[in-house]
Amino acid sequence: MKHKTTISLHPFIHILFGCSLLLSLLLTSCASSNGNDIYSAEAESGRLSLIDWDPSLYPEVKLIGDWSFVPGELVDSFPANTSSLYLPDTWGERTIGSYFENGQGCASFRLLISGLPRMKLALSIKQINSAFQVLLNGELVHQNGEVACQLPEASPDYSYLPLIFDNEEDELEIILQISNFHARNIGIPTVLSMGTPRAIIAASSWQTMVDAFLFGVLLIIAVYHFIIFFFRRQNKSLLYFAIASLAMAIRTLLTGEQLAYGWTPDSAYFILFKIDYLTYTIGTIFFMSYIHSIFPKEYARWQVWMLTIPSIIYSVLIVFTTNSFYPQYLSYFQALTGLGLVFIVIGQIRAIYFKRENAWLFAAGFLAFVLGVTNDILHYSSISLTGSDNMSVLGVFIFFIAQSVLLSFRFSRAYSQIKELSNDLQRSVDNQVQLNQAIKRFVPVQFLQELGKEGYSDIQLGDSTAKVMTVLFSDLRSFTKLSESLNPVQNFEFLNSYLKRMEPSIQSHGGFVDKYIGDAIMALFRDREDERSADAAVQTALSLRQELMAFNRERSSRGQTAIDFGIGINTGELMLGTVGSENRLDTTVIGDTVNLSSRLEALTKYFGTPILLSEYTYHALSDPHDTPLRKIDLVRVPGKEKAITIYELISQEDPEIADRKLASLLNFYQAIDWYRQGRFKEALSIFRQILRFNPKDKVVDQYRVRCEYFIEHPPSKDWDSALEISRTAW
Repeated sequence: MKHKTTISLHPFIHILFGCSLLLSLLLTSCASSNGNDIYSAEAESGRLSLIDWDPSLYPEVKLIGDWSFVPGELVDSFPANTSSLYLPDTWGERTIGSYFENGQGCASFRLLISGLPRMKLALSIKQINSAFQVLLNGELVHQNGEVACQLPEASPDYSYLPLIFDNEEDELEIILQISNFHARNIGIPTVLSMGTPRAIIAASSWQTMVDAFLFGVLLIIAVYHFIIFFFRRQNKSLLYFAIASLAMAIRTLLTGEQLAYGWTPDSAYFILFKIDYLTYTIGTIFFMSYIHSIFPKEYARWQVWMLTIPSIIYSVLIVFTTNSFYPQYLSYFQALTGLGLVFIVIGQIRAIYFKRENAWLFAAGFLAFVLGVTNDILHYSSISLTGSDNMSVLGVFIFFIAQSVLLSFRFSRAYSQIKELSNDLQRSVDNQVQLNQAIKRFVPVQFLQELGKEGYSDIQLGDSTAKVMTVLFSDLRSFTKLSESLNPVQNFEFLNSYLKRMEPSIQSHGGFVDKYIGDAIMALFRDREDERSADAAVQTALSLRQELMAFNRERSSRGQTAIDFGIGINTGELMLGTVGSENRLDTTVIGDTVNLSSRLEALTKYFGTPILLSEYTYHALSDPHDTPLRKIDLVRVPGKEKAITIYELISQEDPEIADRKLASLLNFYQAIDWYRQGRFKEALSIFRQILRFNPKDKVVDQYRVRCEYFIEHPPSKDWDSALEISRTAW
């Protein structure tokens, strides 16, 4: 007996409502998620007192209330009896006195803020049509376009960056001079805010991220449906849906943070302004066509043409008339769009009543769209519900997700007879992939390759191989002292933030991390076709030091102490393999090559230099003379008779010190030669001369200490000048 598989639509609707609600809460609250961190105060008669404002508790304050207001003039001096105007506000359909007819003209605003802390602050100003400039305490700090009270002298522009400034006075005067001859409304439609740079920049970055995310999702949806339409051209609804989604994707770049204006030259302003309007009209045309194609029995042809023909006419006006002409007809087109929404609502009620397929799912997404469009229409009419002018994008996003679920439902119904065995197999493959991904985080795939294994399941206890590789060993200095000041959670947070900052530099140079040993890192490099392992390790060491500088700058900005580490590099044969028991395996690397790299790292603190490498690594370099190196000593490892030469890799962290080390290289080598001959007084004289030239050369200072010691305590006759690693005090 055949079993007929049925799929209920109700779970899809529940999922849609749940996801839409969560996403709506996330996106629409981005501007108010820190509402408890916004200081509440309103300006009166052009003055705002912030004497009680604590930026550490309330990092942002809204500059709302009555600003001093001079219409029709661009002034930087405001008489005592200047009238005031409540902001935010815009004027397009109304005038103020004899000013701002058709939303055009110029004006000046001033706000005096008292009681400000003396600190670095940021000012956020957005969406002022269509040109403005900002003066802080009489100084021009920002300008968008050319502000003027006559059309020939004015030019529009839009660019937004938070204005960061150092407040050095108890009172701050903010003057805004604005003009508009190229858009529908003049005024300040959005709330101005001031606060700490971190809070202001974070708010802008969040909105930018949201806009970019919505653009990417809508663009993917558009491309996806274009591709489906290419293979199923008989289904016109796919084409209508793709074009409508593409129009909305473009619109996300022209509203909100208006990202497109920042990506294009100033000359593109008028074109982008037209495109903004065209996304509205074109989206309307294809949106109505799509709905008619999905529910043809609920919508008559005349209803579609009633919206399509005016949309086409208005689109032609937008393309062929000036930016000061077509915006004045926007309200009529918005009214027509509102009538179209009424048609759609009535049609959806009919579809639900007659139980058309997927009617509830479509209605759920359409409701989100209607709410978003309603918000935007009211916003452009100077009635702000949410403080945002691009909520229709969120509504369209939710609507398109609903359509994706709708299409998925139809396709899933067509393929509902797929065997469960295939699903089990796919789940097994997915689990295996996830397992491999998890294992890679513990055992690097490069380690697997070095052992000659094809998969992790091939690894057995006792697998090993001998390789010639370069080992880089780094270790934090004074980590024990630092860790004592942190609790266990903070210790792990610090270690992870440090280690994940360093690891990419190792990977980018062809190496891999063999293991993390607390705060220490042991990385391995092997020769490649285009690079020797020694060269890669040296470049990695320099890169790690640069990353450390950046990491310390971030810590310093948060009031945290800087950290430091040493690096030891050695090249030679080592053993890679597995150790442990049948129940617990681990990979490891052993050999004198590994031990010496660790010893060299320990010596960096003694010599006061960040990076040391052995003579074996030196000779393994493709061209040692192209690397900023300095031969500094002979050292003997405990248990070994032969002393080895070690080299300092001169880092460019302090270019002046590095240049002085290289400039004094010949004198340094002469002094070391006399030191090894036992001519300590002659060597001491040169070492002191170098220190006068470069007082921060700690290697030279160590030799000075040794010479002074040996002058007072001459070494034995069998002294060979090699430094015993076990002895680092004189």
